[in-house]
Amino acid sequence: MAEWTPRVRRINTADVGEQGKLAFISSLIGEQRLDEAETELKSLLDANPRSYLANLHMGRLLQRKREFDRAVEHFETARVVNPTNAQPALLAGAAYFRLDDVERASEAFSAALEIDPKLATAHAAMAQVHFRRGEFDEAETRVQQALALDPQLQQARALLGRIYSKQGDFEASKREIEDIVSARPDQARPVMALARVHLQRNEPKEAIAVLTPAMAQHGDSVELWALLGRARLVSEEYAGAEEAFRKALELDPRERQLGLQLLRSLVPQGKLQEALQLLDRVPDRARRNPRVYAAYGEVHMAAGHYKKAAEAFRAALLHRPNGEAIVQETDMATPTSGEDREWKAIAEKYQATLRETRKPNDEEEDDERSQKPRPRAMRRRQPARGGRA
Repeated sequence: MAEWTPRVRRINTADVGEQGKLAFISSLIGEQRLDEAETELKSLLDANPRSYLANLHMGRLLQRKREFDRAVEHFETARVVNPTNAQPALLAGAAYFRLDDVERASEAFSAALEIDPKLATAHAAMAQVHFRRGEFDEAETRVQQALALDPQLQQARALLGRIYSKQGDFEASKREIEDIVSARPDQARPVMALARVHLQRNEPKEAIAVLTPAMAQHGDSVELWALLGRARLVSEEYAGAEEAFRKALELDPRERQLGLQLLRSLVPQGKLQEALQLLDRVPDRARRNPRVYAAYGEVHMAAGHYKKAAEAFRAALLHRPNGEAIVQETDMATPTSGEDREWKAIAEKYQATLRETRKPNDEEEDDERSQKPRPRAMRRRQPARGGRA
């Protein structure tokens, strides 16, 4: 007997109103027929480009397809059409955040709170903005506001655990997140938060033990696979890290930062040709990222091309804030003889300087895919009182 497959009955959408069409579109989405749903939504928007609900649905659909740049356009239209509703502002902020446009995300979340000051998810979203900026006391204040309004908001509790970790209180962090994981083991975000705490404590094996069971329920999570790859990388399980990063890239081939992380698993395995091919595919506009130059340096270093490695590491330093001053402080002279051993010594010195000047949270930003420059600081708030056991 052939296996039964549920199907949505095709209806003549011209005979129903917008609500009926949206219900049909929701059923398509429920069956994972996302391209068909997008076609139906385009038809609705062609007929009425300012439809609030159609724009909201299209934005959500594109967000689900990880097309955040397109999603934000529809959320912004929904904001204009219905300026008294906080939801499209909150969704626009989330899309901007995923695009690493922290400044616009902050503006959108602030707008949502102006409309609804008691919207707990908006307070939690602002906490994420402060966290991304390294403003951990302000992030804690926002999280406490969110939890006062909604004590069951798991995303806020998970973030609180990460804040405690950044503030150096690892035990409070671990307790907070373990409580969430114990209560809701089916939730991916608390699991990832706990894994990050283990990584910050240099406990990659524990992080892997937390992440591996979650894959059974969340095998389609790019973030989980990327974090598992990072944990295996720290454990020097390079083949396993490669496997995890490849799975993440399979789910989201457009994510450039995943390619750089995959490269870090390839170099120790001697897969240098593929590593160079990955770097050569980075678009020109992204080459000013110091991590790209540093990655070239690592590949050339492993291949024994020390002059190329030194040049790449030096370029990485120059593209960092105050890079020229950093290079001058290293007091390095270009070799006159051109011997490999001299280039090797210089390359090693540049490499060491890069590692010394690397920001403490760079590794965490890698798996969160935060590559944009830090925007201007927001007005500082007083740190929260209490909240820890």
